[in-house]
Parts: sequence; C-alpha cells; structure tokens
Amino acid sequence: MIHKIHKHLKKITYADALIVGSVVALGIFSLSPPEQYALVEQSGILLPSAGGVYSQWKPKTGVVHATMVRETTCNGIADYNYTNVVGYRDSYGIDLASIPDGATITAVEVTPCASFNKTGNGSTAGSATLNVFYGYNDIQSADAGNYNLTGTTPVDLTPTTFNELSLVKGPLSKLEIGAVLSGGDRGVRLGRIAVVLSYIPLTPPSNLATKNVATSQNDLSWKDVSSTEDGFKIERSQNSQFEPLVQVATTSENKTSYRNTGLLADETYYYRIRAFNSGGSSGYSNTAYAITATVEPQSPSSLAATAASSSVILNWTQNSRNEEGFTIERWATGASFVEIAKTGIDETNYTDRNLSRGTYYYRVRAFNRIDDSGYSNTVSVTTP
Repeated sequence: MIHKIHKHLKKITYADALIVGSVVALGIFSLSPPEQYALVEQSGILLPSAGGVYSQWKPKTGVVHATMVRETTCNGIADYNYTNVVGYRDSYGIDLASIPDGATITAVEVTPCASFNKTGNGSTAGSATLNVFYGYNDIQSADAGNYNLTGTTPVDLTPTTFNELSLVKGPLSKLEIGAVLSGGDRGVRLGRIAVVLSYIPLTPPSNLATKNVATSQNDLSWKDVSSTEDGFKIERSQNSQFEPLVQVATTSENKTSYRNTGLLADETYYYRIRAFNSGGSSGYSNTAYAITATVEPQSPSSLAATAASSSVILNWTQNSRNEEGFTIERWATGASFVEIAKTGIDETNYTDRNLSRGTYYYRVRAFNRIDDSGYSNTVSVTTP
C-alpha cells in the first residue's frame, strides 16, 4: 500500500528538529504545530541474521552464508562469500524486531564490503561490477550501486540508498538484502553487508477532546500527528475509567472527529483513540470523558475519616454515574462548614494536610453541570 507520507508539509530528521528547536528557544520564530511534520527515524546498523532467497555464491568456509558477512566491521579476507559467475546472487535475512509494527520504511541504505575474487592476468587486467538489492515481503527491488571493484581484499564501499519507499512494517514482514555479480571476469568477494533503515513510526493522535452535545450524543475531536495511518480506532468504556475500553468504531485517514450517538442519559463515557494501518496500531491518545447529564448526581455515602499525624484521610463511596467530581467541606469546632477542595471525576479519597491538633468534621457531595448532589454523612475526627 502506498501511504500519504507527503500529506504533511515537511519531513524532518532528529537533527533538523534539534536545529529548529534551538532557533525557537532563541525566540527567532514560532514552530508550526507538530502535526505538520513527519519525523523520520533511523534503525542503526542492521546485520544479516539468516540466509535469504538467493544462495548462489560460495562461503569461504562452512555452509552458512549469513555468518560470512555479518561482522560489525569489514574483516578483509578472514571470511567472505564469493562467486565468479556473472548473474549469480546471494541474499540475507534482516531481523526487523527493532522497527515498530505500523512504521513505514522510507529508505533502505545498503553498504557492501567487497573486492575482486580472482587476481586476473596482470595488475590492471579484467574487471568486475557489483550491484546490491533488497527484497521486502518477497518483492525484489531493482539492482543498484554499479560498484567497479578493485583489489582482492574486501573493503567498505559507498552506501547505496533506495529512497522514496513506502514499505509498511507488520508483525510478519520480511526484509532481505543481497548482492549480484553484474559483469566482468574477475568475480567478487563479499566480506560484509549491512543496512540502515529510515522509517516513520505510526504516531498516536494527540489532544483528544470530548463534548456532550445532547442527551444521547458525545462529540470527539483530536489532532492527527501521523502521516502513515489508514484511520483511527475509537475505544470507549462506560461508567468508570478503570473498566476495559472496547473498540466501538473506526474512522478513515485524515478524519479528526467522531460523533458518538445512541448513548444513555446520565452516564459517563470514557474515550481513547489510536492510529492504525495495515502493519499495526499506534499507542493510545490521552483518555477523555464526556457526561450525558440530565439531572444532578446522586449523593456519595459511607464517608470515613482517619487521622494521621497532622493530616486527615477521607474515603467515600461513589453512587452516581454522571458526576464530574466531588466537593469536600470541613467544619472545625466553633466554625461552620466551608469548601476546602474539589476532586476530579471518579476520585473517592482526599487527604487534608497541615492541620493543627483538634476535632474536625467533614462532608462531601458530588457535582456536575446540572447541579450539586445532596451531602454524604458527616464524620468527625480528632488529630493527635
């Protein structure tokens, strides 16, 4: 599948990002929103891990071709694969475990270490031309490089880069790199071959926001910060953010909003989303919630208080499914109840700190945009 790698304004590398970030820090200009950029990452050097489709060359020793060419650095004539037959190929499997599923490989940079295999007749007689190639999921690239070899001791050659690719990496994806003797009469020795991959990770969407717009409808919106997704998966849970979220919908690429209809009144719905393509799914966005509130929440109950040094720990039971949070009120002897704090949604505990010695009374109630609930029971506690 060909993805919309160029749908955003520009692709930048980490080095570019550092330069831009430094300029922004100096206040020279403002960086455009991050969703306009597709950040390209690199794999580092990857070496052959297994044999490939082609095994027409001969190892200097043994029978395992990959072991001859997977050294960290080129080791000359210590070991190599070789051939004297024009058109013969050798290829080697590359482990893609370091590339995340869903990433799109945009460039394959192959570096061979090679030389003549035969000495020839005279110091300058004869020639040999080497090319390299890659295969991805059993589809082979064109040959490239056109290296005119010299000497009989393999040396590192200039990398050949296959650019403008759109190879989606999935859990079963396979990559091979290889070499072919394309011409000449002096054969080829391949002492090492390595690859560096450039890729764009499948990036989670950001800034997920939710809004209740009707009794049975919540609207979602988010920022698309990837450039290689096929769409987005929307997950939802009902009543509690701690319950498993299950997928309820998918959207197409470039879509950054969703209308969730058919909801129940006076329920809290939690949402998160992630990008996906044929290779896999990204991580998750932030979790956001919306409440289909039509009435005030039910009152909390079972308020309990425990003194701990100069603090009081409060716990209560949440009985509503449409509250946005809880209000905590405190009354010291000789005073009256006053609000001291508000908690977020689903929070059922609070610690009141830095208290003097004495007796304190507490009560809590839930709230939402409609109104406050009634109060919980009142508890008293004495700090030591």
